[in-house]
Amino acid sequence: MRSAESLNSVFRLIFAYTGLVSVGFQENENKPASPDRYVATIAIAASIIAAVRLAELPDLELSIPKVMSTVKQSVRLARTILDEAMSLF
Repeated sequence: MRSAESLNSVFRLIFAYTGLVSVGFQENENKPASPDRYVATIAIAASIIAAVRLAELPDLELSIPKVMSTVKQSVRLARTILDEAMSLF
């Protein structure tokens, strides 16, 4: 599945960029990073995941429950990716 591999690469870049950019803004290097720091990153990644998943569905299958379910799954996946990326650093 080529598109999943390319999405994985994009998300790794997004999370890595967020981590690198935010390093300069830490007041105390010894203090652990707050989870709120990555809310925007999770929102962006979840939006991309949801957009890709919903784009694959025919218009007839799009309903509010289906969209909400896809968004929830996308947020969960984005958080999982972030947690995995953070464990590598």
